[in-house]
Amino acid sequence: MADGTRPEERAEARRLARLGALAVGFVFLARAVVFLYRAHPQDDAYILFGYVRRFVAGEGIVFHAGGPPAEGATDFLWFALLSVLHRAGLDIAVAAALANAAGGALLGGLIAGAIARSLAPGPARSMLCLLLAPAAFAGGAVAAAVGFGSLLYSAVVAWTFVAAIAALEGDERATLRLPFAGLVLGLIRPDGVVLGAGFAVIGACAAARRPLVGPFAGRALAALAIGAAYFAWRWSYFGLPLPLPLYVKGHAADELAGASAIAGWFSHASGAWPLGAGLVAVLVLGGRAARTATLALAATPLLAHIAALAFARQSQNIAFRFEAPEQAVLLVLLVLASAAAIEGARAPVVRTLVVLVAVAAVVPGVLIGIRQLRYYEGTRTYVDVFGPRLGAILAPEDRVALGDQAGRIPYWSRARMFDLVGLNTRRTALAPPDAAYLAEIDPDLFLLYTGPSTFDLEKPLASAKEDVVPLALPELAGSVRPDQRDLYEHGIARYEGSAVPDSACNVIAAKYLVDSGAYDLYAVRYTGSFKHLYAIRRGHPRGAAILAALRESLAPESYRSYARIVGLPFARD
Repeated sequence: MADGTRPEERAEARRLARLGALAVGFVFLARAVVFLYRAHPQDDAYILFGYVRRFVAGEGIVFHAGGPPAEGATDFLWFALLSVLHRAGLDIAVAAALANAAGGALLGGLIAGAIARSLAPGPARSMLCLLLAPAAFAGGAVAAAVGFGSLLYSAVVAWTFVAAIAALEGDERATLRLPFAGLVLGLIRPDGVVLGAGFAVIGACAAARRPLVGPFAGRALAALAIGAAYFAWRWSYFGLPLPLPLYVKGHAADELAGASAIAGWFSHASGAWPLGAGLVAVLVLGGRAARTATLALAATPLLAHIAALAFARQSQNIAFRFEAPEQAVLLVLLVLASAAAIEGARAPVVRTLVVLVAVAAVVPGVLIGIRQLRYYEGTRTYVDVFGPRLGAILAPEDRVALGDQAGRIPYWSRARMFDLVGLNTRRTALAPPDAAYLAEIDPDLFLLYTGPSTFDLEKPLASAKEDVVPLALPELAGSVRPDQRDLYEHGIARYEGSAVPDSACNVIAAKYLVDSGAYDLYAVRYTGSFKHLYAIRRGHPRGAAILAALRESLAPESYRSYARIVGLPFARD
């Protein structure tokens, strides 16, 4: 707030900031809960929910009941927060919506606070409040509504970014907060280590400008010690220095495996370019460059984060959730620049142009975000209802090998689960499966992904009228794509070249099924074509029940929302 403002003006600004926070938090929460009454969380969100469920049940951090410790849930503080809320009695998906709503409130408070503290005229400030909409409907909010922790995470990043700006402008309290803020970012998500380290460096630079080196160093060492203790604990508990998904995503076909996803985020209408273009236009209209250098310096950790993401295979990048921190910071930058430009503009026409440009910059993301969430509500798959049905059939001693759906299937079951991709199973995270490993775990049930990049089941099943079709062993063997034939015949000792876990493990498992001859195979329509293959051990005592549940789950009238399945209040078929 500018010097000389009256106490009542400061109180009014705080009141408006609280209103903005409450509005965003409430709107997001309502939309996320409505989603649960219409559809199901995404599969990767179910993976973490499963870890929460088993941990709260006293089974440890494991992929299946009685299994070894497994770090497939990489977002530690997100996992811990959901565990606390679930232990308190909340349904896990509802707890995720509530925690993300808190993140939305934090982001909404930052935006509304920046607008309220400006000296811009009242009508212009009121119009700028439209910039609150993306916090509830766009960017990380979309992925958050389908179960991920992206809104909370990106809001904490935005809060730390604002603290970094304040530190560079001389705020001592903000400077001393940065080491622990960086620690929190690293504990929320693994890639948060890059952001946390970057913001800690900014804090160190700010501390060096004034007599804060000693206090800052003490806090930095304390944060580093906590982080090192956590790292030592998790290495000891899980037996590996890194989470399993980092090994899997490191088996990339290209050195810059994430570059295309980042390029897509930059060029998409719901991504970076509308906010970036709006920010540049507002800066030009404002004509004030005094703060630009500070804002650019505070944003350098985001650039390092984007560079790091370029080397990671960004699978399940729902609504650009991996770039959500950058999206949130771009929004905050647009708000800060717009408020400053309006405050400094003398001509009403300039203030009007600034408001129009800023609002126009967020409209594409909001509209696309609303449409994306409707799309995810409409993408109802049979696995949503088959998972609970299968869980009720399987016994604890049953063994299931998964080349797909490592979230929706294990979440509902107490059977022993093995993730062939490796996101949740140590053996396959480090190396591809082979016949010896598959014989060792001796699954009773396989679920494989037979998508068009590896198999062509549409050709042998072109005349099939049913959604669940028996498949002969020669038909499976003959459906392997020519470019996958060598992998199918000989397997691989390690991932390299074009072989990545998501596809290669399914090809290798298909060869095992054909060679073993001990399973009945069924091709299943998934999202419009035969992309799923189930293999049930011949003579399995629950095989007939599994097949019946599979067929029932594919009937459109059998669909049940998440709310209906778990019995949330007022849920109906």
